[in-house]
Amino acid sequence: MSECKNCKSKHLKSVINFGKMPLANDFIKSENVRKYNLEIMFCEECYLVQVKEYINHKIIFNDNYKYFSSYSKTIIENGKEYFKKITNKLQLNKDASIIEVASNDGYLLSIFKENGYNNLLGIEPTKSTAYSAIKKGINTKVEFFTYNFAKNIQKADLLIANNVITHVPDINDFIAAIDYSLNDEGIATIEFQHLYQLIKNKYFELFYHEHFTYLSLLTAKSIFNNHGLEIFDVEELQSQGGSLRLYIKKSSNKFYPISNNVEKITKKELDFKLNQFKTYSDLNKYAEQIKDNIKKHIKDKKVSGKKVICYGAPAKGTILLNYLNFSKSDIEYTVDKNSNKQNLLIPGTNIPIYSVDIIKKDKPDCIFILPWNIKEEIMEEHKYIKEWGGQFISYR
Repeated sequence: MSECKNCKSKHLKSVINFGKMPLANDFIKSENVRKYNLEIMFCEECYLVQVKEYINHKIIFNDNYKYFSSYSKTIIENGKEYFKKITNKLQLNKDASIIEVASNDGYLLSIFKENGYNNLLGIEPTKSTAYSAIKKGINTKVEFFTYNFAKNIQKADLLIANNVITHVPDINDFIAAIDYSLNDEGIATIEFQHLYQLIKNKYFELFYHEHFTYLSLLTAKSIFNNHGLEIFDVEELQSQGGSLRLYIKKSSNKFYPISNNVEKITKKELDFKLNQFKTYSDLNKYAEQIKDNIKKHIKDKKVSGKKVICYGAPAKGTILLNYLNFSKSDIEYTVDKNSNKQNLLIPGTNIPIYSVDIIKKDKPDCIFILPWNIKEEIMEEHKYIKEWGGQFISYR
């Protein structure tokens, strides 16, 4: 019997079972692909939503990891907004020690560097993205962030961890590492997809092996408190379909009062009954309905002689296309700005990934947007498809 990866309870219930799925970012050159069971569970004790079977994180976050943050204008703009907000909120001196966990290709630390901050450290386990950051002049350690690793690095006045806490197999070790890494008056900011938004909007395609856990504020408060850390403020963000940004301090740090936002969002989660399994029980039925609707829509387009392609090769696209059982016969190809993904295949579908340049040459009738969280950016960049009567399709 499985046990909760946080509290070790055996009182787990299945939220949705996808069966065998490929790793969402395991883009390949050949048609051979590894598939693993993907089932999502709810813990009735601590309310943590989690993957039932963990895949070794070194298999998922390998040297050829293909996700590079800098390819999205939206992410860059969000980074600039974060820089302005955090430096003002904390009144950060230029010599402040700033650490970013899962720093990817260094896009965020580069913004700090451009504004005169030089005491920077990025921690990124994937060589492909870490080396990109190093080329930008960002001091980067190619390692996983663990408690033992934290003992060997500088202490932080500001520790940033965006969209990483749900990617770690041992959430308690990760939080212990944050506690160890902070100066006594240091602050950590952590962003992750908000479970409330995920369930409320039924974003089933955001469940994949790479995300070991899915957090509510309710559960996060409990876990951080167990490690002597306290959430003193929280913001709701639009990114990734709806995210939270937590502001965290040591419990001994009395400098920052607890914001009303913490109680407000916790109450919202409790009113929505995120702590009760019945809230999650209809997700599977909804996913099946979406599957039927999309398949019918694409089929109708193709029957009428329309050429349909996809835009993007995000992790959620891998899950969706595999859940739809789509292949090259359904979608001829997808396009992506990330050159590291081009000329590879979306795992499990054998759908090839090409450069966006092919759009003007091929003039497709319909473009099915997979990274729906940045669909406005995509439609603006490629509004020229209207010249030949092309249209965008988005299921969100």
